[in-house]
Amino acid sequence: MSKQKRYPNTVISGIGIPWTEYYKLDERMFRKEIKAMLERGLKHIYLFGTGGEGYAVTDEQYEEIVAIFAEEMKLTESYPMVGLISLSYNTIIKRIKIANNYGIKDFLLAMPSWGALTDEEMRRFFVDVCGSFPDCRFLNYNLPRAKHVITANEFEDLAKEIPNFVGAKFCSKDFFVVRDISTNQSGLTFFVNEIALIHGNWLGECGLLSSVGNINIRRTLKFFNATINGDIETSMKLSKELAGVHKGLSICCSKGKMDGAYDKLYAKLINPEFPLRLLPPYTGFSDEEFESFRLYIKNNYPEWLEPQSMY
Repeated sequence: MSKQKRYPNTVISGIGIPWTEYYKLDERMFRKEIKAMLERGLKHIYLFGTGGEGYAVTDEQYEEIVAIFAEEMKLTESYPMVGLISLSYNTIIKRIKIANNYGIKDFLLAMPSWGALTDEEMRRFFVDVCGSFPDCRFLNYNLPRAKHVITANEFEDLAKEIPNFVGAKFCSKDFFVVRDISTNQSGLTFFVNEIALIHGNWLGECGLLSSVGNINIRRTLKFFNATINGDIETSMKLSKELAGVHKGLSICCSKGKMDGAYDKLYAKLINPEFPLRLLPPYTGFSDEEFESFRLYIKNNYPEWLEPQSMY
């Protein structure tokens, strides 16, 4: 029998930040984006992952955006989460306090990455941060950029010591890694990407970190529910479609972009007015690349374009 999860086994998705041509927050567009994600059925939305440029914002931008995010999320039943990406431990603590002031209790926590943390430094980091806020829940953003990818066994050890450590984003495509996290008995919830989801929920139990699936959230939720319910036919059909949609990125778009460039591409498919720009010095995809990707989906996977996107 699986151990009871500390965090719901569900679909989570990051949200991108729309910047004006002067690199200020486009508040109107941002509020519209939050409402659109909620209306399509997402309940667990996180702010300031790498796709949300959490590595790039100033403290002033962080507070401005968190305040709006929290306000909009409170208008419906939802579970807002805020990402924490910084080289500074003290900045991470400061930003948790800021978000707490706006009612945020769930956090996506990345390790400082100027240098890879040793095993003891990693343990101390999580114990100190999570222990300082016992009324909050923390998921780890477990990615190679942190220079220390945490293993399933290490997560088990952390879970034993830290009761409010509740899960992790774990985007490995390695079958055996997916096996280990999906069958893990720590009580943590692991969120995998679309490609790994069928294996994760065939072998055990995983949540879904939606990425390219954001172009049609309702269809992505159908895919997730099919994997949970053992509907192999639907799972395989939608997985094959998602893999085809994802292939369009390599066909239509240049390589080497930051994560946020992709998230903004998906957001623009929902709302054609959404800007593709990233905070400097990083560059997003061009309008030509976006149009090429849109036409690729329209011609090959039209069911993944929502009606209002067929402009």
